[in-house]
Amino acid sequence: MQEWRQIMHKRDPPLGIVLANIALLQLPLVPAVERCGLVPPFGVRRRPTYAVLRGTAGDFTYSTNFAASGGPARPVKVWNSDDKFTTPFSLEVQQQWFQRYKIRLWFYESPVYNPNGRLVQSLPKLANISASLYTVWAGYQDYFFSLYDKKITVGQTLKIVPDVVKAIEEHIEKMLAVVEYTPPGFPSMLMPPAKEILIQNQLPLGCVPAMLTLYGGSKAKYDEYGCLSSLNKISEAHNTLLGLKVEELRKKYPDAKLYYGDVYAVYTDILKEPAKYNVTAPLKACCGVGGDYNFNKDVWCGQSGTVEGKFVNLSTF
Repeated sequence: MQEWRQIMHKRDPPLGIVLANIALLQLPLVPAVERCGLVPPFGVRRRPTYAVLRGTAGDFTYSTNFAASGGPARPVKVWNSDDKFTTPFSLEVQQQWFQRYKIRLWFYESPVYNPNGRLVQSLPKLANISASLYTVWAGYQDYFFSLYDKKITVGQTLKIVPDVVKAIEEHIEKMLAVVEYTPPGFPSMLMPPAKEILIQNQLPLGCVPAMLTLYGGSKAKYDEYGCLSSLNKISEAHNTLLGLKVEELRKKYPDAKLYYGDVYAVYTDILKEPAKYNVTAPLKACCGVGGDYNFNKDVWCGQSGTVEGKFVNLSTF
């Protein structure tokens, strides 16, 4: 755990490239967590720029983001636009953005397609693809929203763990692969792969305010920290299998540096000693309303609505 913390603190911001579902961007809980000081933000105007956005004035000085808010690890076959906080942009789609981004870097360096650097963007060099640190944090959406909408049971969710981890494993292998590209009018060339990746595991699902609200009660089983034991087993199964896959990938790609970020352990440490992290109510949502966990399904953080006959505005939190 100490290893990946040191890596993240030592790395210069311009080299950081985010690839995958990053929880800072997608968890309903995490924007509130960030405001509580548990997760350091990039800083004002220092957030990664989305590579998929094709604005001519994009600033990629502080890294590039391929994540999609609400995107799952597994490919999306059917998507309903009415589904809350979900998108069809799975790891498969994000991988396509990453490969396209390499071509974009090549284009801006090309003396033929961009002579004398007439088109200017604050893009890194193509060679930096292999010199950057990437972070992959995926799978939460596959579990959370299936449980949140109660489309599948807790037992059924445990059964999808192998498929979720497999999608992450395949995603990482594609990042590490050397891809051949043939530009129009040019000979084929090999695009540089990622060589340094921080792969993060899942936080304890049974400690998330929304899950505690929906699945808690007199018949539920809680652990020593007040979290739901049955839901934590999903995270534990995911993390065990993901750890094994990371070990296998290290052997298969000995030249790559693959770090395993134990988010579950950090989260548990916060529950053990909340005061050390300046947290007063570790199981309550910082931005929410009502209930034991400051969470209401009808009004999420960033929304406004009516709760128990009273108007609630969380859009300016």
